[in-house]
Amino acid sequence: MADESTPELKYETLKQSDLDERKSTAELVTNILSERRTRCNVYIFKHPYFISGFIPLMSIFLYTYKDHFRDQLGSMILFSSGVTMAYLLLWSRSSEYFDTQTKLWAESNKDASFPDSNVIVAKYGDRIIGAISLSEKSKNSALINFWVVLRPYRNAGLGKDLLKLALDSMKQNEVNSVSLSIISPLEQPAEHILRKNGFASTLTSNLPSKVLTAIGIRNVEMSCKLN
Repeated sequence: MADESTPELKYETLKQSDLDERKSTAELVTNILSERRTRCNVYIFKHPYFISGFIPLMSIFLYTYKDHFRDQLGSMILFSSGVTMAYLLLWSRSSEYFDTQTKLWAESNKDASFPDSNVIVAKYGDRIIGAISLSEKSKNSALINFWVVLRPYRNAGLGKDLLKLALDSMKQNEVNSVSLSIISPLEQPAEHILRKNGFASTLTSNLPSKVLTAIGIRNVEMSCKLN
């Protein structure tokens, strides 16, 4: 016998009149977009370019002040921490692009109307935990505006299910192709799902940051033929 207290997972297509659900969806998308800068910083701090600069910097610092460590240990620890934080901050500034993009998206979608968009959400009980939005790009093509799943519910097939529902709805509307943009390699799990569902890269472009370009973070446009 099913536990009545366990929320039900369901998928719904939102109507224009579903204002509360649309606002919740907009908040979900904004929150998930804001995670990209954190993922970018983690990627940066693990990159060989970052490490190859940090190790020589600290080696120079330790060698320069080696005579002061015995009698000024506390000050030297604080000083070295400051040098480390300054180095981290210098690199992390290159990821400010993602904060700017998140703010622009939130501002342009603050009314949560998503006009001319087909929005499908995954709901766990009354809580929206995932969403995908498609709009017509031209007569026979569509664009995925966003495709997100809340962190605790990832790797459970929700993203794949949302994508399948969205593609099926486009096929019913006789749409021939669907496209979207992702940030590679920060959104590698999404890219893996897309490729398994017939998507292929059509264009790769640099982001407006020389540092991000140097370490291989790029915008990738992908598309899929439906018919």
